[in-house]
Amino acid sequence: MLFFLNEKNPFKQEKREYPVDFGFPFAKRYAITITLPDNFEVENLPKSLGLIMEDNLGVFKFDVAVVDKKIQLSMIHQINEAIFPVDKYEMLKEYYKTMIAKQTEKIVLKRI
Repeated sequence: MLFFLNEKNPFKQEKREYPVDFGFPFAKRYAITITLPDNFEVENLPKSLGLIMEDNLGVFKFDVAVVDKKIQLSMIHQINEAIFPVDKYEMLKEYYKTMIAKQTEKIVLKRI
């Protein structure tokens, strides 16, 4: 995801004493198309992933495919509530951990 990814999980604490306040619900959507040069092909592509937090508090969708020498990548990161109570902190922390791990997977190209 190059410039669009979160490199570090902002939720590192073992225990949270206050609710997490995002300020407002939000959705970030990215659609990226990369045209491969004629002498390259995809050797390894990350798997697509769909992740929904319980009670639909958040959604992460990551889709990647190769179509006609083009890599098409689509990502949605959506938080549906402004405030996450303390008891939802572990779920939020795992959500971000999974999302960041998926965003940092590499696409491997090889010269043909």
